[in-house]
Formats: sequence, structure tokens, C-alpha cells
Amino acid sequence: LLVLQTQPLALPAGDLSAHWLSFLQTLPFSQWPISESAQQWLARARWLAAQNQPITANWPPLDDAALQASSADWLGAFLGRCQDWTDLQNIDWHSALAQYLPYGAANSLNDLAPAALPAATGNKVTLDYSGDQPVMAVRLQEMFGVASTPCVLNGQQPVLVHLLSPARRPLAVTQDLASFWQNAYIEVRKDMRGQYPRHYWPEDPLAAE
Repeated sequence: LLVLQTQPLALPAGDLSAHWLSFLQTLPFSQWPISESAQQWLARARWLAAQNQPITANWPPLDDAALQASSADWLGAFLGRCQDWTDLQNIDWHSALAQYLPYGAANSLNDLAPAALPAATGNKVTLDYSGDQPVMAVRLQEMFGVASTPCVLNGQQPVLVHLLSPARRPLAVTQDLASFWQNAYIEVRKDMRGQYPRHYWPEDPLAAE
């Protein structure tokens, strides 16, 4: 077969949407080109839905099968201009998925399962909701002065704090930051002062800035 010329086939937006919806049904949901930020949003929504909060009682199921089956409702409007796989990757997956939840659910999600929490330095630390507990991976020195474990779910759920070295290597995992400062920090400080002598390792981490 000798190809002399190629030309994109212009289809109406409705036909394009139907084409892409049909194509996506042939792929596992895990292979859809959902952006990283949208995947994080979905993980937060799934985690909050699993907490059996009254605010999520009328939320639809968020498993892969349910999302794939209802994709025409929440994704169809975003597919009308997609000409190729790159266009599909670049659609606003975050906004598309947000269409799936009831009105006002996005505000509840931001309040109860925030995407990030501030460290003592003021830096926003992104939380990982992919497991049973939200994880806050943060350099230990950014938590000096924080007496208690940060929480989500209106203060009901402490996060699992992964404390990292200056090189972002794991030092400790705790859901009780107060206990860590009183007990394990002494040994961690000894090790860190030897490995990172130019960094600040105060005797009293709660009084440190």
C-alpha cells in the first residue's frame, strides 16, 4: 500500500465524543490518560467516601467500573475537540471528574480532605490519600515547632507523618508527633548531626524555629 497523502478527518464534536467514549470502553480504566493532579483528586474523593461521613452519603460510587460505565455523563462534554491521544491527555481531567460528584462536593472535599497541609515553614506539603491513611511526607526540619500531629477530617483524623532527612530520605514514620519529639527525636538528632553537621538540629525541637 502506497500512501500518497493523508488528511485529518473532521468530525462533528458529538461524533468525536462518541468515538472517544467507545474507544475508552475498550481500555481498562487504569490505562486512561488521567492527569496526575486528577488522580490525586480522585484518591482524595475515594478516601473521604470511605470515611462514612454524612456529607458523602449521596455520592455515587467511585470505583473504576462505576466511573467507566458513567463516563458519557462526566467526560463526554470534554471530548468534542480531541483529535488524537495527546489531546485526550491534555483535557481537564480534574474538572471532568468533578462533574461526577453532586454540586458542592468539591468544597466538602477541600474542607475535609485537603490536598495539602502547611509545614511550620509555611510550605504547603501535598498529602497522599492513596492508602488507608493520608500521608504527609515532609523534611523533619520543616516540622520544628509543631507540637501535635496535623489532622484532616475537621481534626478527627491525624495524618501519617513521614519525616525525611535533608536529602528526603525516610527517618521516621509517626502518627503521634508529640511522642516522636519526646522519645525518638533524641536518637535521630544524634545520627543527623553526624550526617548533616551544617544543618540545624536543636535539642528542643518544639522551641526551635
